[in-house]
Amino acid sequence: SGSVSGHQCIGYSLFSCQGSMSQSVGLLTQAPSTVKVGTYSLPRYEMLTERLIPDLQEKYPDIEIEVELFANTGDMQNKLTVSLGTDLVPDIVDTAGTLFFSHVVAGGIVDLAPHLSRVLDIEDWLPHVIDEVRYPHGTGAGIYGLPYDWVGSVMVYNRDLFSQSGLAFPDDSWTWDDLRAAARSIARDVNGDGENDIWGYYLPSLDHQRFDPLVRAYGGQVLSEDRHEALFGPSGAEEVLQLYSDMVHQDRSTPPIGVAAPFNQGRTGIYVGGSWEVRAIDATEDINYGVEMVPQGPVTRSMYGGSNLWVVMKRPSQEIDAVMRILSELVSYESVVTTSSEYNLPTRRSLISQWNLTPTSAVLARSVEYMRDGEWTPDWAQWQAAKRTELHPVLQQERPIPEGIQRAIDAVNRVLEEAYR
Repeated sequence: SGSVSGHQCIGYSLFSCQGSMSQSVGLLTQAPSTVKVGTYSLPRYEMLTERLIPDLQEKYPDIEIEVELFANTGDMQNKLTVSLGTDLVPDIVDTAGTLFFSHVVAGGIVDLAPHLSRVLDIEDWLPHVIDEVRYPHGTGAGIYGLPYDWVGSVMVYNRDLFSQSGLAFPDDSWTWDDLRAAARSIARDVNGDGENDIWGYYLPSLDHQRFDPLVRAYGGQVLSEDRHEALFGPSGAEEVLQLYSDMVHQDRSTPPIGVAAPFNQGRTGIYVGGSWEVRAIDATEDINYGVEMVPQGPVTRSMYGGSNLWVVMKRPSQEIDAVMRILSELVSYESVVTTSSEYNLPTRRSLISQWNLTPTSAVLARSVEYMRDGEWTPDWAQWQAAKRTELHPVLQQERPIPEGIQRAIDAVNRVLEEAYR
């Protein structure tokens, strides 16, 4: 094990990382293939270097595997953007849907579709996670990544607050009308100062978990099918904003945007959030909570579900056969169970059947057919921020709903036009 040019190399090959030559010079008939793997996650880096890569290096002595740790996602994006299409990028990169489509559009990521049949059965992957990595969006045959696990939105509820309010616990039949009614019953002012001490529902933001899926649940679309322009319609957005506005100002069951009431403080009855957020609830140890699917809307049930995934960057000296062999190992059961947590689920049917389901991951498994990714595009984070900037004043009653929607459409379209240009 040694370090070369900022990379950590694990295992053995005809050459060590320091470049010392085997004493058996006659064996050096061919240099080993090199596959570079990059991740922004320190825990995954440690799992790779300490557990997975040593085993893979032994299994594939003809492939030298190097692992690079980026400081964070911003560091990764900057370095990949600057070095796109050169041998400075890793072959395989650990990323997420929020990040990689800018590199797809720029032509820096390998379309895996022509290569997959040699090592993997793509039919084993859940449809919603494969749709997440297709391009062009919606109809594209290109597959630009392999998701290895996914997270998604769930509804958590405080059992004690439900019992104190005389309410039955939620189940899969719940609608958003049920959620609103329960939130109204739970919210109360305990000390008589005119401000709620207990909230029925907590809405931190009009984001890709709590606004976009609900627009679809009301029959609308946030973006066009090709994801080149914002729609927020033809219906849905106005109804969702009215619902949330009524919960804040009429029902007084939900704090205004900007007023924090985290579920893990025990002051909120219901919260819709990411499965990964349940970790913070568990860490408190004193909240008696349950987990259920996100409620159904008037038209359908819709919720967020997004993946962690491996993408293959284009490198001039890339040996694709070696890369595909290592990639297939990184999405195997042994790799996924090593790098995933109890708040995630595998993306492959054959792996889910082997999984030890927790209450949270069991809800994710039931939610699969209703899940959709965050409508990833280049500069996704920028248009999401622009959307929130224009819509939050609606919930603060600073502008009418139609004006807020139109301003959000215009703001998102400006970002998308520049991103695709």
